[in-house]
Amino acid sequence: AGGKSSLITCIADWGALHQKKVLVTTTTHIFRPSSLKLAQNEQELEHIWQTDNWAVIGTVDSVQPQKLQSPDPHWLQRAAELADLILIEADGSKRLPCKVPDSHEPVILPQTDVVVAVLGLSALNLPLKDCCFRPELVAQVLGKAVEEVLTEEDLAGLAVSAKGGKKNVLPEKDFYIVLNKADDEKRLKMAERIALRVERDSGEKVRITSFR
Repeated sequence: AGGKSSLITCIADWGALHQKKVLVTTTTHIFRPSSLKLAQNEQELEHIWQTDNWAVIGTVDSVQPQKLQSPDPHWLQRAAELADLILIEADGSKRLPCKVPDSHEPVILPQTDVVVAVLGLSALNLPLKDCCFRPELVAQVLGKAVEEVLTEEDLAGLAVSAKGGKKNVLPEKDFYIVLNKADDEKRLKMAERIALRVERDSGEKVRITSFR
């Protein structure tokens, strides 16, 4: 939650800048990109890459046409074979900065090399019901009421929890935690304290960003 699409865009821009064939897609839903990025066949895919851009594939959602669903598996496999870097959004949070995945989430493909859990620092010190997607699940994992506030300790715990940020992450996968929205001095200090706690208690790798 709290900055996945912004992080993917940043990495995709970096990859395109370094002449990599970058493919962006989803196993859940993402907002539809501009037509300049959306590829429906190999010819369109290669054309996008030749313009020093990164490409998106997916199926237009019949209910929400402004969004894309996961692409056809055969098309995904073929596009992935052609790409140098594949970025997949595997979960959604309704634009809220914190969440705990439901029973069917996240959808992480077995071929995945690196899993990144993103959490938004803007959730800190707010009631769970106001800052979390599916606050009841978050409350259950934390042992709190939905009216209680989310603390730094809570966010650190959710980041590494097998019911939270590390859900469905196999031991052989590389795993990173991104603490996003460190966009002022106060939040930066919070992020640094959370990162120290996570790295001390679990050894997981933490990165701090300030995407809007």
